[in-house]
Order: sequence, then structure tokens, then C-alpha cells
Amino acid sequence: MRKGLTFCLMLFCCLCMEAQPQWFTMGQTINNGRIEDICFIDRETGWAVSAGGQIFYTNDGAVTWELQYGNTYFLRSVGFADSQLGFAGTLDNVFLKTENGGADWIDITAQLPIVPSGICGMQWLDDQHFFAVGAWFEPAFLIRSDDRGESWEALDLSMYANALVDVHFISSDTGFVCGKGTNGGIILYTTNGGEDWEELYSTGNPGDFVWKLQFIDEQHVVASVQTFGFESSLPYSNDGGLT
Repeated sequence: MRKGLTFCLMLFCCLCMEAQPQWFTMGQTINNGRIEDICFIDRETGWAVSAGGQIFYTNDGAVTWELQYGNTYFLRSVGFADSQLGFAGTLDNVFLKTENGGADWIDITAQLPIVPSGICGMQWLDDQHFFAVGAWFEPAFLIRSDDRGESWEALDLSMYANALVDVHFISSDTGFVCGKGTNGGIILYTTNGGEDWEELYSTGNPGDFVWKLQFIDEQHVVASVQTFGFESSLPYSNDGGLT
């Protein structure tokens, strides 16, 4: 009886362990530089860009990937408004656009008010408003469009930051950018669409970057820090990023 009970308990524990969530690799291996960014618009449909100049597409939840685009550009970022309209940023002074889900990509750099040295972070706030920042290797700028990329505005942020890596707006006027300042990794904040900025956070270690911002909800925000020679950190806010 006791042996039977022991066996049942062991079997139950094994089944519970097997049922635990876990990470696993999906799809074929992509062997052309590291994957720099991904964007999914729903559970099934997404894109990935590589430092090797490739854009990949999946419509089955990342089980399989199709190569849509190949070039020599260092592709750094990608973002889609919907299943058709998307942008891809490079570190080679080139900005790409697609209007057919990535089947064709065109260079629209000439439409921008500046030639971006690199676009490291981008965000679609909604169907109309798009923001992008760069570059991690300087200078610091933000480009934005309020009409799905039909027209553009460029904002020089060099008086506030040396370099920018990521961006997150919560309305067309109010948003955050992060990157590197003179005294370390920084997070900046604007309430007038990017015309003026306030520094909300600095790591205090020269050479640091605040690399990414993740808004869990309206109040809770986590940032990641790239550091050299110091202990790494994860800045956290529970008041919408203000402290």
C-alpha cells in the first residue's frame, strides 16, 4: 500500500513538473548576425530584423520564418502600426518603410527632415502617431510623425543627452526617452511633444546607458541599464515614471 502511494505521489510530482511553463526555441535558426529587434502585432504575425541586414516575417506565431528583405545594412529596429504599414531603422543612415506587410521595403530617408545616423528605438503610440530615437553612438535626436509617416518632424536633443536608445510616449504630447548623458545613463521626460525635456533619472556612472524602457501598466515602469565597471541595475517606478 505504502509503495503504491509513494509511486502515485512521484508520478503526480513528475506530471506537475512537466506542466510548468518553460522557454523553448521556435523556428529555424537565423545565421546572419544577431537579431536586433522584433515586433508582433498579434499572437501570430511578427517581424524580426538582424544586424546582418535581413528582415524576417512569421504568420504562424514564430514557428516558421520567411526572409522578406536582405541588404548590407545594420538593421537595428522595427515597428508596425498594423499588418501593412511598418518602419525599420538602421545604423547606416537609412530609414525603411513598407506598406504591404514587408513584401516590399523602400528607402524613405530623403523624406525625413534630417538624415538619421541610426535609429535604435521606435514606437507606434496608435494608428497615427509614430516616434523614433537614436543613436546609441550619438547624436541624440527624436523624429516623429502624427499622420502615419506622411510628414515628419525632427527634434535635436543634444542639449539634454549625448545618445538615445529607446522611446515610450503615453500620449502625443507626453513621453519618455532614455540613453546616455554626460554623467551616465538617463531618462528624460516631456509634456509638450518633445520641445522641452526634464531629466528624471541618472545612473551617475559616466559611460552608462539606460537601454530600454518597459511600461508594465500606466503606473509601473522598469528600465534596463548597460554599464561598464559598475554593478548593473534595473531602475523601477511605481508612479508612471516620474520618480
